[in-house]
Amino acid sequence: MKISVIIPVHNSEIYVAEAVQSALAQTETTEVILVEDGSSDGSLARCRRLRDTNPRIRLFTHPFGVNRGASASRNLGIQNAQYNYIAFLDADDFYLANRFSATTQVFAHDETVEGVYEAIGTYFVSDEAERRWRELQQSHLTTIRSGIPPEVLFREQSPIGCAGHCSLNGLTVRRSVFDKTGRFDTDLAFGEDTAFFMKLAACATLRPGQVQQPVAMRRLHANNTVTRARTVEDIWRYRLAMWLALYRWLKTQPRSAFNKKLSINKMLWECYTITDPHLSLSHLLPLLLRRLLHMLHHEPAFLAERTFTVSVLKHFRHLAARHRS
Repeated sequence: MKISVIIPVHNSEIYVAEAVQSALAQTETTEVILVEDGSSDGSLARCRRLRDTNPRIRLFTHPFGVNRGASASRNLGIQNAQYNYIAFLDADDFYLANRFSATTQVFAHDETVEGVYEAIGTYFVSDEAERRWRELQQSHLTTIRSGIPPEVLFREQSPIGCAGHCSLNGLTVRRSVFDKTGRFDTDLAFGEDTAFFMKLAACATLRPGQVQQPVAMRRLHANNTVTRARTVEDIWRYRLAMWLALYRWLKTQPRSAFNKKLSINKMLWECYTITDPHLSLSHLLPLLLRRLLHMLHHEPAFLAERTFTVSVLKHFRHLAARHRS
């Protein structure tokens, strides 16, 4: 099994060498593709030195060395990958030994499998990083519960269901799957990996590999995207952008009506729950109305979705009942 490991690199000068070495240590890694994403530190120079030490390392940059973001960087890596299996690794994270052992077995056992997802762990650089992670009520192990058939994974996994979620560091896919999903959405500044995995679950055959123990480690430090401080409204805007992108993609897919319904319900649930818990009803109602109008402004097609109307009415009846009580 020959795997192309794609590593987008942005301001990761002090970590990228460990990421690369952890990928090269896997016997299945046939090439490591570094995509340097317009860093302001010494990442580009470090990537060049790494490339010069091993013929399995290839280095790409965006035109004129600009910063395009993680999605565009992964897409550039996919475009240049030479092998039929693709895995991902963030530049500040690292694989553990035997990263692809279970992956290889799953693909070998079933030729219909298009992707394998596995668990990743958490490595804390500092006590502060661990404290912020715990504030988000996150588990040290990022994984999906075992035993979920591929045909129900879309609705069982987070953010639709409660069965957990996958990290890109724990995902390996056949290159051909991108013909179904498309590549990463470059319009999403946050949640692009969630949107991509939701698309995968909706249209591809995904099976679990090692989901009880980690195959890679996410490094938690002060500059991680996931732990960066954000306002409630920032979080809502990022989540809405992800839901809108997923909804528009689902509209292009055959037999996606049920998945669209699930996505709309969850989007509206987050509209009502990603709020300041201390808001009074007199302040909450105008906020929710603004959000609903914002949704319709960006996606007028929601008006034609019965699920949207029914869910909105249900939530406002619930709020009215709270107000009367």
